[in-house]
Amino acid sequence: MKCPSFGRLQITTLIVALATTASIAMPVIFGLASTPPGRDHSPSQTTATIGPDFKYEPISIKLLSRKATPEDRGFVADLEPDGISVRRVTLIGILQSAYSEIDRTSLFGLRVEQIAGIPNWANTAMYAIEGKMDPSEATELGKLTANQQELARAHMLRTMLADRFKLKAHAENRDGPVYYLVVAKNRPKLKQATPGETYPTSGFGGVLPYHAGSVVMAMSEPGSTKRLGLGAPMDKLTLTLSAWLHCPVIDKTGLTGKYDFQLQWTAKEGAETAPESNWPSLFTAIQEQLGLKLQPGKGPVPFLVIDHVEMPSGN
Repeated sequence: MKCPSFGRLQITTLIVALATTASIAMPVIFGLASTPPGRDHSPSQTTATIGPDFKYEPISIKLLSRKATPEDRGFVADLEPDGISVRRVTLIGILQSAYSEIDRTSLFGLRVEQIAGIPNWANTAMYAIEGKMDPSEATELGKLTANQQELARAHMLRTMLADRFKLKAHAENRDGPVYYLVVAKNRPKLKQATPGETYPTSGFGGVLPYHAGSVVMAMSEPGSTKRLGLGAPMDKLTLTLSAWLHCPVIDKTGLTGKYDFQLQWTAKEGAETAPESNWPSLFTAIQEQLGLKLQPGKGPVPFLVIDHVEMPSGN
């Protein structure tokens, strides 16, 4: 099973240039570390608990003359301490980012197939967006943690969508293809993490930060891709698997500890078998290296349902 109803997101388009207070932009590619801090939200950490309602005001939205192509998918923005700049984006791209919290099994925001009721122009009409914040609100935003700032930024996009696109939407679960992560016939091949264990602090020359309790990308041999579990619980592993398979992975192992492990498989994305490769498929690697198994099935998949939306009003 390859979760045919879920399309792939272009990782290369999910790049955000984060500007520091010194106005130095640093590109960040979400997903490469497998568990970016912004995806580690606690259940109580919502837009209602991160402080005052922030918003972009004033904000400019301009319709571009060029229609979107598949290469224009995703959400690419320059985030500044007091604003946002988006050179080109479709409504779909904004929705994927603004409502990413709906699906916590995804590293890259909602998949297109998880958004229902979208008009045809949502995939083709492209917009340039420029927004600024009140200086006092920008100061308060800067006091929040990275996770809280991500939630606040998403809320600000939702406010913009409601004000300028007249968006009304709701979230709901629908049955769809999923994978269940279970224990294989033999017992798990996972090492229980030692309390207080120290791990490498970064990888790839320090570009990607490593965090204890996470699953991270590691340097691997040609033709393969590798992940390291650094005292990681099962939900971090399922998050990584979901991102690679472009399909929700639900933990049914019953394993409640934190584990150290290494998982390496063919870099050919989506390959259930890889006879031409020296590396096993992800499905085989999970069984051979971790003693776990991926079982296809049906399960709850989060959807964003569009009740009403309009092309944005003029500036």
